[in-house]
Amino acid sequence: MAAQFPVAQSSAPRCQATRRLTLRTNAVRERDDFDEPVLSTDRVDNISFYSVGFSYGLQRLRFGSDVGWYERDSTAFGDKDSGIRYVLRLSFTP
Repeated sequence: MAAQFPVAQSSAPRCQATRRLTLRTNAVRERDDFDEPVLSTDRVDNISFYSVGFSYGLQRLRFGSDVGWYERDSTAFGDKDSGIRYVLRLSFTP
């Protein structure tokens, strides 16, 4: 089980491009410290995700997309992961 620390998240003010279109930026950094040692060392994961995107609203539907850069660095087995990630958002209000 991982001991989760607060996530440092910052979001720049959203830019209202038109009445229905909103542009946004986002930055998230996180550090996870695990209770169980891996190969006699404490496991620590550092994660970050920076993205830009948009959302568009209709009467009862709101959808959007973000594209960003994801990085994860772990002390377990020398794991490193990074690359482009895509996020799709859909919201419906009945």
